[in-house]
Amino acid sequence: MLCLPGCASTNNNTVWGTTVYKADSSVCRAAIHDGSIDDSVGGSVAVAFAPGRKSFVGSTKNGVTTVNYGSYGESIYFIKVAMMNPTVPVVTAKCEDRTDMLCVENRGPCRILCPSGCSSTSNKTVWGTTVYTGDSSVCKAAIHDGWITESHGGLVNVAYGPGLKSYQGSTKNDVTTEEFGPWALTFYFFAFVLVDDRSYYVSPDPTFIDCMAVGTDCTSSQCMMRCAKDCALYSKTVWGTANSFTDDSGICTAAIHQGVITNSGGIVVLYTSGGLSSYVGDTRNGVTTKSTGQWNGTISFIL
Repeated sequence: MLCLPGCASTNNNTVWGTTVYKADSSVCRAAIHDGSIDDSVGGSVAVAFAPGRKSFVGSTKNGVTTVNYGSYGESIYFIKVAMMNPTVPVVTAKCEDRTDMLCVENRGPCRILCPSGCSSTSNKTVWGTTVYTGDSSVCKAAIHDGWITESHGGLVNVAYGPGLKSYQGSTKNDVTTEEFGPWALTFYFFAFVLVDDRSYYVSPDPTFIDCMAVGTDCTSSQCMMRCAKDCALYSKTVWGTANSFTDDSGICTAAIHQGVITNSGGIVVLYTSGGLSSYVGDTRNGVTTKSTGQWNGTISFIL
């Protein structure tokens, strides 16, 4: 969507919310408030719809004042995107091909065409969930992550990232992946977004959450989520430290405390585990957490 310059001062339509906005808000004024565009020049924004919220909190940012609102059935937020060259060539892969053997020239975003049948015919191991080790089978991982099917194969978009300290295995779409310790190279899949006939990618395409989301909002053993910004300011209580937090703690605030993201928001990979006998509070990265006793569930982050 293209926003013209000057919407902060010339458009008096109301905006409700901060970071996540009521769906009938003025899109361009909300984009200025969010920092996605500059009021003096305007620009293109990528808007995503999300379920409604119980409340929307107003604030003043970038010359736009938004207001509070109660429950509403639909919300919007802005996708922060980076441009990918749409002329990136397609690499044809075999089922057994390791990801780190493809697109090796610059480790940039890569487009890979997978054949059908890779979960049943390939004995190549895959390590990880959502984010995978660089030596995993790319096509088998794509089936596991839900981007292509066993019967048809298809084109996937792959991006590389730094290695993680651990990778969690799981079973999805009839593919079982393995857990692993430290590995030097990570890859994940992402989706294209088209804005004004230009190709963009979201890297990757996780579930967006606001500052009020808590650990129990992750309903599987591992979740990838995109945290809103300013969660150190609009904070949800967090109990614990040292990468062990109660599962009713605020996800994004805990992630800032742990140093996984900054107050600017970003992507976190969260995993759940059993409860502990106690959780100790601490102050890190501008976030003070609390101590508590026994709790039934724990959340931690892949670092």
